[in-house]
Amino acid sequence: MQPKNNIIYISIGIFLLWAIFFIYRTSAIGLDGKRYWVLFDDGMSSMRYALNLANGFGLTWNPGEYVEGFTNPLWTLLMSLVISIVGKFYAPLVIQLIGLLLVVTSVSLTKKCADKLLGENSRWSNITWLLVLTYYPLMYWSLGGMEVSALAYCMAFVLYLAICLPSKSYAFRLVYGTLCVAYLIRPDGFIALLPALAILHLNSIEDARTLWKRHLWGMFFLFMTVALLTLWRYSYYGEWLPNTYTLKVTGYDLAHRLQNGLIFVGKFIASTLVLWIFLCYAIYRRDKDSAHIPICVGAMPAISCLYQLYVGGDPWLYWRQLAPGMIPLILVAVLGFRNIVEKLALPQFKKTSTLILLTLFTWLSLNGAFRREIFGKLYAFDLGDHLVKMSNLLNDVMVNGRILVFWAGTLPYYYDGYAIDALGKTDKHIASLPPDYSVAANGMKGLPGHAKHSMTYSLQKSPDFLQTLSFFGDDYSKIAEQGYVAIKYKGKIACVKNNSTHIRWELVERVGSCLLHKEELL
Repeated sequence: MQPKNNIIYISIGIFLLWAIFFIYRTSAIGLDGKRYWVLFDDGMSSMRYALNLANGFGLTWNPGEYVEGFTNPLWTLLMSLVISIVGKFYAPLVIQLIGLLLVVTSVSLTKKCADKLLGENSRWSNITWLLVLTYYPLMYWSLGGMEVSALAYCMAFVLYLAICLPSKSYAFRLVYGTLCVAYLIRPDGFIALLPALAILHLNSIEDARTLWKRHLWGMFFLFMTVALLTLWRYSYYGEWLPNTYTLKVTGYDLAHRLQNGLIFVGKFIASTLVLWIFLCYAIYRRDKDSAHIPICVGAMPAISCLYQLYVGGDPWLYWRQLAPGMIPLILVAVLGFRNIVEKLALPQFKKTSTLILLTLFTWLSLNGAFRREIFGKLYAFDLGDHLVKMSNLLNDVMVNGRILVFWAGTLPYYYDGYAIDALGKTDKHIASLPPDYSVAANGMKGLPGHAKHSMTYSLQKSPDFLQTLSFFGDDYSKIAEQGYVAIKYKGKIACVKNNSTHIRWELVERVGSCLLHKEELL
């Protein structure tokens, strides 16, 4: 009997305490003194869709406007279910807790795979799941309420089926079922899972005829899942592809996307280089009896990188789409790590010391860029307090008014009214515009999802509130000076349309030009 592994229980316990602290830091105190729960802003945008669905207005950002401005349909439906059960106020917190549960379960499944490949409760197995558990970007997105936690679970689950249960008759059905679920969570979410089918096929003890019969049925159900969602999208939104695809891909030439993608993927590979080196060694020194495993498992993160290269990367260097692929990358990398250390002709003490130093170096290379956030200020969530307070202000002083936003999540979710998305995620016209290549960050020009905007068009929708006067170097101050004024309410400054009939002017104090308070707006 294997000895009980107390390390995992202690580590999970410590992680849960940190996770609670993380979730607490993402929350914000409103003008009313209440604590509000906040997801990453893209997640809060999906929450607005979910809220409208729960309230009977359909999957819309604004009731009556049918634009698919989300990339995570099944996750959004889950959000709507949660809102229906616990209400608007606590739903973001519950989504974060669901993300926590999914990512912890993913670590548990990763441990089972590591036990199978590296020895049950061995130090190599412990290193594997500990690196996954402490990989900050994976936890950032998962605890931030994004669908990353669900995709990480799908990744870990298909690996578990392919590596640990290849002889089970239901393994193929579950893998293909997971591919279907991953597609529904995010339409590109299943692509990196495909090599699990090769592992399962090569590990299976069934005859070739039976195997291909299982593949045909599985591919049929996957095709039907894709077809049904596509047909539903066209019947509901009138488009074959999501508006987010139009926003991030249409209008970008392939060469430019590849250039941005190369910069983005290059930065990711640089931050995880030590793992790729170990992965290559694991493939080079693979065992003859299981030669396919390091190749197929290693193909999963490679496919994720190639896909990000094709679509042109992502605005944030927190590896949102790449984070689930860290599970197979770490798994194979530790396999190569073990092969290197065990072949060292050193005394046991020196070999153990080398192991500890290499493990610490690996952890620092993966998480060093985020070290200040582990217990400090969280990227993007630091705006949560401002956005929540602004939503309180608008709900108190505005009646049936329209708000123009660049951060299209938290503020529109907590504001009870019509919202205008300046960056086109929920607007077909802006999404179809040519990209503005001057919108640049992290070496990428024409930043995906942020490079299409038209203030002239947005102002034609008569917003009563402007969230900001500038965006990536574009200055809208002159526009704001023509008909907008700064107001103060409970110590908070907002830029609103002068003499708008939707403002309760008796509650606010006019404090002059919006330009004078530009830094206080956002």
